[in-house]
Amino acid sequence: MKGVQIDIEILEEILKLSRAILELDFSKRISIDYNDDIINEIAGNLNLLADRLMLNPPEGNSTEKINISHFISVISSFANHDFSQKLPVSEHGTILDAIATGINMLGDELEQTTASKDELETERNLLNEAQAIAKVGNWEFYPLERQLSGSKEFLRIFELDHVSESDYYETYRKKHPADDLVRLDELFKSIFNDQETYNFEHRIICNNGSVRHLSSIMGESTRDANNRVTCVKGTTQDITDRKNAEIELNNSFNIVTEQNKRLLNFSYIVSHNLRSHTSNITSLLTLLEEEETKEGQEHLMNHIRNVSDLLNETMINLNDVVSIQKNINLIIEPLSLRSYAEKAIEVLSEQVALKKATINNNISEEIIVNYNPAYLESIVLNFISNAIKYSQPEKSPIISVDCYEEDGVTVFQIKDNGMGIDLKKYGEKLFGMYKTFHGNKDARGIGLFICKNQIETMGGKIEVASELGVGTTFKIYIK
Repeated sequence: MKGVQIDIEILEEILKLSRAILELDFSKRISIDYNDDIINEIAGNLNLLADRLMLNPPEGNSTEKINISHFISVISSFANHDFSQKLPVSEHGTILDAIATGINMLGDELEQTTASKDELETERNLLNEAQAIAKVGNWEFYPLERQLSGSKEFLRIFELDHVSESDYYETYRKKHPADDLVRLDELFKSIFNDQETYNFEHRIICNNGSVRHLSSIMGESTRDANNRVTCVKGTTQDITDRKNAEIELNNSFNIVTEQNKRLLNFSYIVSHNLRSHTSNITSLLTLLEEEETKEGQEHLMNHIRNVSDLLNETMINLNDVVSIQKNINLIIEPLSLRSYAEKAIEVLSEQVALKKATINNNISEEIIVNYNPAYLESIVLNFISNAIKYSQPEKSPIISVDCYEEDGVTVFQIKDNGMGIDLKKYGEKLFGMYKTFHGNKDARGIGLFICKNQIETMGGKIEVASELGVGTTFKIYIK
């Protein structure tokens, strides 16, 4: 009985579909799930007939004809991002209507998705442009995989544009100087242990050997179920221009500070020495006015002449100091240090012969220094001259002139076996103007003062080591 009932139900469905087709209603379909092949074939043929009639209904049928080429045209337009075309959908709710509705909905969704992608691309371009202007790049580090990723500007800052993504992290590390890399690793360890945000400055060495100064923020991190940090996010800004400006500003400040010190010292010198000379002249003129005898007047005039000569000498010395201190743009040339030493020895040949001095010029002919010619001549001549002048009376002067490198800096050294200087007593005054220590009649106390100014003006420095009765060594660091 059960099998007979199923047969009747299937036959009723077939009759319904047949009547619908006769009445030009192509919306009905039959489910093919019966175990009789003949009935399944009849049902399939009727479904196929309904589909064909839907696509190509008889003339005069009110059902809207659906064109397969229209289907293809609409779907093809999606590839060109044209979502304006739509497929017609009848009120019959057929399979083809369902397909048409689905394609129309797909077109709407693709239109929205494409618009979102375009907006996202526009926003991404604006972000890249803003980051390039601010020289700021964002990055993400995945410690478990030891992988690094970043924005376009981040890749530019670290010169990773043409590096394989799998090599970003190792290349990033190799660009840091050793001390900066140690500090960087310590910061990463800290963020793994807490959720703090860290701001820090570091440096990298660019492909061309230049140094780039960076300011980074290391902060937001994510963790897995085992509380392991899986991702660290941060930003990096290229602050090289700002850092160089700060360095230049600090250098300018130091120069101005040093110039102010020199100016103050110079003002003391001018105030003291000129006042002494003018006071002497004033006093002598007063005495001259009161002197009645011709012999007395002549005697006072000789004193006035002597004071006048001393005043003139002081003015010349002060003028030399001023010319050094106001010289900002000096001519710098590559010069042979040995040649300048030989020239100084030749100029001092009479003093060398008189004192029976031995001067060993140990400077290599290959040593070239970038220096101002007038300053180098003055410095070499002054120090060799002083080494001869302040020799011990009972000893023949032995002077060694050398040049070598110390921590990457060229050092010009003059060593003698002369009288020596008590540095504990005179160390702070050694390079002062008009400071003398041995009572020589021809000592003016101006040579070392001028030489120190010249050396410092060229960006170098001078050091001295001395022992009474043993000798003195001057080291001039040439920047």
